[in-house]
Amino acid sequence: MKTNPQTESQRKYVKPQRIQKIIAGLEAMYPDATCALKFKNPFQLLVATILSAQCTDKRVNKVTPRLFAKFPTPQAFSAIPQAVLEKEIHSAGFFRNKSKNIIGAARMLVSDHKGKISRSMTMEDMLALP
Repeated sequence: MKTNPQTESQRKYVKPQRIQKIIAGLEAMYPDATCALKFKNPFQLLVATILSAQCTDKRVNKVTPRLFAKFPTPQAFSAIPQAVLEKEIHSAGFFRNKSKNIIGAARMLVSDHKGKISRSMTMEDMLALP
């Protein structure tokens, strides 16, 4: 496999013009693209995305309404005992790892990001979440 000769700093930065061109191309190619996951805020999308690993979006959408009604915020999720969350998300599969990651992400958001996902978060911030 050939490697790209770009330096580390070149890989971290993509020119805004290139990003806009890529977005425009994707929008032209997929004008009706939507997210099948149902969510009301960025945190709910994060949780739904974690749940969607090795699971159908249809199943996730069956689990999340009740889950978000019981635990509406990162603060609420960060206080859940893992065993309780495991029972809530059991039908989504891989419930032990998913519950650990959801609780870990919620706790990190509370401790490091004032309990929310904001536009000021960097890609590195997002990738640091469990």
